[in-house]
Amino acid sequence: MEYGNTPDSRHTGQFATVLTWALSRILYPDGNYINFKYKSVGFALLIDEINYTGNAVQGLAPYNQVKFDYKIRTIDENAGFENDTRIESKYLLDKVTTKAEGSTVRTYQFNYGHDNINSYLKEVIEAGTDGTQLNATIFKYGDPPAEFSTVTTEGYEDPSSTTITGDFNADGLTDFLEASLIPNPAVYRMIVYVKYPAYIGQPNSFFADNVTDAPVTYSVVKKQSIPNSFNFLAYDFTGDGADDVLMTNVAGSGKNRTLNSLRIYRTVQNYNGQTNGQLAIQFDELNISPYPGYSKIHPSGHFIFPGDYDGDGVQDILTMLGNNAVNYNCHLYNGKVQPDFGSIVISGVFALAVSDWPTADKVHIADFNGDGKSDVMLIKGSNCEIFTFDGWTARRIHYSGNYLTKDHLCYFGDFNGDRKTDVLAKSTTSGTWKILISNGIYFYESPFTFNTLPNTDPFTGDQLAVADINGDGKSDICHGWQLSQTANFDVYYGKGYSWSTGTSFYRVNSTYLLYLGAPPPMIGDFNGDHRADIINFKNISNPMDIFYFKKEGRENLLEKVKNGYNHVTEWVYKKLTDENGFHIRGNLTAYPFNAVQPPLYAVSDFKLQNGVGGYNSIQYNYEATKLHRAGKGFLGLAR
Repeated sequence: MEYGNTPDSRHTGQFATVLTWALSRILYPDGNYINFKYKSVGFALLIDEINYTGNAVQGLAPYNQVKFDYKIRTIDENAGFENDTRIESKYLLDKVTTKAEGSTVRTYQFNYGHDNINSYLKEVIEAGTDGTQLNATIFKYGDPPAEFSTVTTEGYEDPSSTTITGDFNADGLTDFLEASLIPNPAVYRMIVYVKYPAYIGQPNSFFADNVTDAPVTYSVVKKQSIPNSFNFLAYDFTGDGADDVLMTNVAGSGKNRTLNSLRIYRTVQNYNGQTNGQLAIQFDELNISPYPGYSKIHPSGHFIFPGDYDGDGVQDILTMLGNNAVNYNCHLYNGKVQPDFGSIVISGVFALAVSDWPTADKVHIADFNGDGKSDVMLIKGSNCEIFTFDGWTARRIHYSGNYLTKDHLCYFGDFNGDRKTDVLAKSTTSGTWKILISNGIYFYESPFTFNTLPNTDPFTGDQLAVADINGDGKSDICHGWQLSQTANFDVYYGKGYSWSTGTSFYRVNSTYLLYLGAPPPMIGDFNGDHRADIINFKNISNPMDIFYFKKEGRENLLEKVKNGYNHVTEWVYKKLTDENGFHIRGNLTAYPFNAVQPPLYAVSDFKLQNGVGGYNSIQYNYEATKLHRAGKGFLGLAR
């Protein structure tokens, strides 16, 4: 096989870097070969022709051909970025034509539909040499789910100011941890709440699966708001697939605070809880000292930022501390690489020195260039810098002197699905909302208009969240606001980014007949359908609600295909997170090979009509999904 061996089979980027080496030829030992021809339309590389029946030994040129034609998407044109080059998803396959010695033998017409958000193949129509059409092959997807539904849940009725989400038992469902000071006895208490969907009579309830007391000088570090982070990589410091808890031990108050130590509560699964009488989740403590001589916390309060700064799938820790009230520095702990903190140095140009990072007005952690590593965004005044890390060396990848500024509210997401962090932002002075699409080096501005302007007060304002609500890989925007007796939700489903028109959305409004709790909302995947849900804490005397949007929808999954002879093939799906033996994860395994239970759908039944009025059915179960955390990704299943 040859790749990129012709000019048309190489997709070249902005800086003459080849982004795609497409298959250009297949050569067989007997001399037979197949040539692949491509065309570059705009910023997309499309297969144009497949020419076959050639033979290099006989000097025979190909005389049979498959030809591809395309049409422009009408509803979901999108573009992402790679190496500062726009990669467009602008076209749909329209027609395939097969030819023999220049004459048409068959054509296949592809027809599509859409749900106002995504396009779907609906039918393929085959025609012969004379243009006579056969009956279409028809594709049916899952029925549209309910746009909005609520469930009142039990088990947690006293919301604390400190809650973090995570998957502490690695079952693919989002759990949450509540932490608060307890006066008697005087401790800082953490409680982990989990769901057991198979629990008879209480499938929506949360149960306390861990209670841990720490000294009152400790407090939980909230994880950064990372787009679509409700997965098995969210907050794992050990690399076993289960989320852990990071805590700080701080002394003093006000401007005189110091960081004495860090503590990671590493989750340990108690698989014998039903026999040994202990809770299912246990914690193993790991104490970490800051960089020697540096413990002073800057008056800005910026001093600790967890993230995956080396891209190995395990959380690291960035600190910004001083050795006195004047001299500050930044240090990085890569727990899987080095057991101690190392000093950060900057390679290349910069505006804000490492010693001044704690003085920034705002610090945000996210992956802005899509390389799988966490980057740090520093905003001071009107300047915005983004640094990535190569070991303990920081390198600037973005700088702006006028946008984003300290006066901007920022909500982070991925609105075009290219794994680079984008921003929904508003200036507190002008009130203009914009979406900033990242290409890994700078941002493209796109206007955004709310149907109802949000109140962004952090204590009494509306609920505003950015997350992947319909599970299509693109971030959506959810805005909830309170009326006198009802609450309204506007969900803006992301359709992608177009170079000519910017970002586009499809708005759906829903009504809730009670009251919304205070912002911000708690977001996670609480039922394992790979879609973001929202927990609403109403008040301490009422159970909390879970808001579901398009709950357990299968509208993106192919369910039936009917061919021209009226023969139907059917697929039935279940969630890997269902507790019915459909998927057996097994015990957790050590880094880098993890046994995981991802929140995904898989085929449970495959049905074929048997020709006598019934179906032949094949049923599937799955076991031991494996993930390679150090870069190889999904490895498949044991069976």
